[in-house]
Amino acid sequence: MLSVSEAALHATVCETMIRNWVADRTLPHFRVGSQGRRGKILISVEDLDQLLANFKVTGQASKPAPPSQKVPPVDSFHHIRLT
Repeated sequence: MLSVSEAALHATVCETMIRNWVADRTLPHFRVGSQGRRGKILISVEDLDQLLANFKVTGQASKPAPPSQKVPPVDSFHHIRLT
């Protein structure tokens, strides 16, 4: 089990990132402490490694977007009155 700071070192991210993943329940964790208190956050190495594996980027890069269509010149809008 890893503390928040140990998990951050293991994942090479900041502690805030670990705390955000814990807060939004992206990262499974344990809270160890007495009743009515927030408790110490503990994270299993397996859960952290599994989360990190979900971020792995694989495959080929996507194709670039096709060029956008040209906008017609303003004088082609005869039905619009410009004042």
